[in-house]
Amino acid sequence: MQNLGNLKKEDLVDIFNLDLSKNTKKDVLLKESRKRLKDNEILYEKLYTKYRDNFSLCTQEVEEILECSKTERQRWTKDGKLTVCYTEPFTKYGKDLSVPHYDFISIYEAKKHIKKWRKEYEEEKKQNIKQGIENAKETKEKNNQKRQEFKKEFKSTLVSWYKNDYLLGSTYELAYWTVWISRWAKENHLKAINAKKACTQENYLKNEKELYDLKSKAFNILVKTPFAKLSFYQPDCPDKVSNIHLCDYHYNDWCFQRGYDYMSIHEYFAYNSEEVLKCNNCSVTIEENYYSLYYLEIADDRVPDYKFSFHLPYPIGEKTYPNIDKLPQVEHNEQDGIFRFGRALFDDEKIIYREKNVIDNFNAAFKKLSLFYKKEE
Repeated sequence: MQNLGNLKKEDLVDIFNLDLSKNTKKDVLLKESRKRLKDNEILYEKLYTKYRDNFSLCTQEVEEILECSKTERQRWTKDGKLTVCYTEPFTKYGKDLSVPHYDFISIYEAKKHIKKWRKEYEEEKKQNIKQGIENAKETKEKNNQKRQEFKKEFKSTLVSWYKNDYLLGSTYELAYWTVWISRWAKENHLKAINAKKACTQENYLKNEKELYDLKSKAFNILVKTPFAKLSFYQPDCPDKVSNIHLCDYHYNDWCFQRGYDYMSIHEYFAYNSEEVLKCNNCSVTIEENYYSLYYLEIADDRVPDYKFSFHLPYPIGEKTYPNIDKLPQVEHNEQDGIFRFGRALFDDEKIIYREKNVIDNFNAAFKKLSLFYKKEE
């Protein structure tokens, strides 16, 4: 037994009934122990039963004995085919982890079943692939059915819009697809945040920008229609404050105040803005109305069941739209549903409103509405 050396001298004396003196070296005891253990199954079983954990194997030893990969060992362990004596905890990169130690006898017993386990795994893989293909076909049929039902329902909705007049129909159709353009932009934004690779994140951010550009493009033409109402929303703190540089006096004052309770430099500026702005030695960059929004509502009494609303950041529309003093002010109230700051897509919506289809439908709807305003371009 290769791990016999893991036992203490007292353990060897006890199990093999050896004589122990002060000068007896462990190597001598081990030699005598192996001699008595040879071909003695009863003693072998007694030794193993009493000191089972002492003879456990580490992961590397198991992989060498079984001539298997780390993945195979982990899979067989998870399936309960390899017996674990105990797990040893450790910490790595701040995470609490554990490593298994395996039963000595069961590992050598497992060698007999390796070929069988590998064959079963390959058969299971084939079966899973076959089942996966069948499931994919079934899912595809269900998704196609959902899309067909939507097309039928949406066609009926379009008829109800266009039967009033063509301008109303084309306006509502573009507004409808702009909603889904906005949601796909939000979806790409969330994907970019969760992306693990820089190149993948870059693609999502590129998609997000392109979709928001389409939304801005739609905003610019929808605002011209007779069904549009443009307003302005200004939050309590509309300005963006950045690049705060304090003079020595105000810097020391900030340090003194945060000594009692932590205070960021932006919080200090918020409490002392008037004084800091008057100071000739302090400097602050302020972008006015950075967080304010243009709010566009598309509605008509002839279609009471549908009302569309969009927002556009003030810095984007500042040069295009009227002075904010000339626009009616609106308040943001989430409960009444006037403002929808955008959300990502639900799983069912991703099936029905596929990104490419949404973009294609948006472009077609934009082309229709553009016919009414070509002379202005």
